[in-house]
Amino acid sequence: MTPDAAPAALLAPAEADAPVWRLHQPFVLGASLDLAIVSDDPAAALRAAQAARRQIDRLDAVLSRWRSDSVLSRGATAPELTQALAAAERWRELSGGAFDARTAAGWDLDGLAKGQIIDAALAAARRTPGVDGLLVDIGGDLAVWGKAPSAAGWRVGMAHPDRLQDNAAPAEVIRVARGGVAFSGPGLRGPHIRRPDGTLSTHSAAVVGPTARDADALATTLCAMPPGEGLALAERLEGFEALVHGPGGRVATSGWAALAEPRRIQTQASTPWPPGFRLVIDYEIPRQPNPRAQPPYLAVWITDKAGAPVRTLTLMGKDDRFIDQNFIWWRRIGRAIGQDAVDALAKPTRRPGRYSMTWDGRDDQGRPAPQGPYVVHMEASREHGGHGYQTFEVMLGAQPASVDSPGNDELGPARVSYGPPQTRGA
Repeated sequence: MTPDAAPAALLAPAEADAPVWRLHQPFVLGASLDLAIVSDDPAAALRAAQAARRQIDRLDAVLSRWRSDSVLSRGATAPELTQALAAAERWRELSGGAFDARTAAGWDLDGLAKGQIIDAALAAARRTPGVDGLLVDIGGDLAVWGKAPSAAGWRVGMAHPDRLQDNAAPAEVIRVARGGVAFSGPGLRGPHIRRPDGTLSTHSAAVVGPTARDADALATTLCAMPPGEGLALAERLEGFEALVHGPGGRVATSGWAALAEPRRIQTQASTPWPPGFRLVIDYEIPRQPNPRAQPPYLAVWITDKAGAPVRTLTLMGKDDRFIDQNFIWWRRIGRAIGQDAVDALAKPTRRPGRYSMTWDGRDDQGRPAPQGPYVVHMEASREHGGHGYQTFEVMLGAQPASVDSPGNDELGPARVSYGPPQTRGA
């Protein structure tokens, strides 16, 4: 989709304290772009989205080390490149060399370039008359400004580094009024951030800062430093809070707890499933022959054997084509999702391949589902591509169970496993 694409890509949700328009686009800086624009005027929201996308495309041509034609790759100069290089040197000095964008081949600005582009995109959209609030999220790094969709403010879910399922609940939700949020760590990519001694870091870090660029840089820095030294650095810096996960556990700056949203306490009966049992769905999105093929829109949901809806586990795809193409889910369940929403989820960038999701045995209203036969439904549709649908009948009772599927063009091989964690895949 180009910056001037059809305005139908912007959707307003049915429920919000303020009118919010959302846009989702894949293949943006190697990840995906999500915008939330608070505005009473849909035309203003569209202009803001177009302004943000134009800025992203412009700065990608300046700062990318993955494009041979970028200003950085050609060794040319531009004001934005000068700013990024100055910021990289500042962070090298602040971190004592833990953050270092200099390489034998030149400069690698991946540790802060995406954040700088996010800041610029938000600034461009913010200049649009009629816009009251903004969120710009590229692959889990984001910036927010102004009025949020709900009175509680911008709610950002923090992904747990050890829970990589597509629909895993956030480890916690924080509230951010303005500035940037960044997440760095292994994620599904595996370890890729090197410490000064050349070893790969297994830590992950989330940072809230005045800008997305500086949050991005500090998150990368905290992965490369020992947690104690990294948090001491974050504490010295004005306007930053940080959270680090590592083999030693979870540590955070002194002000992080003030950002966390209070957890809701639910009083519910104990699950009727055996203790520790859960349903795990391991699936694959197959690669398409065309490297520019759009990723599929995906819906996964649970029904009882009679077809009555029980739980929608995940919906991937945020524009109206998703609703039109995943017609089975839409006809049978529609908009009745019943899940709490966050404005963004900070997590490492996902890559194509195999994924996983879980069901804890509760329905869309949070009530425990009884033991018995259930059907897992998976549906995928792709822009300018095909449509895939498969089901798995499984008895969720006192004994572990599993069902396999060879897949099809739009949905690769999949397995549904039920039981305690140690029996997964058995």
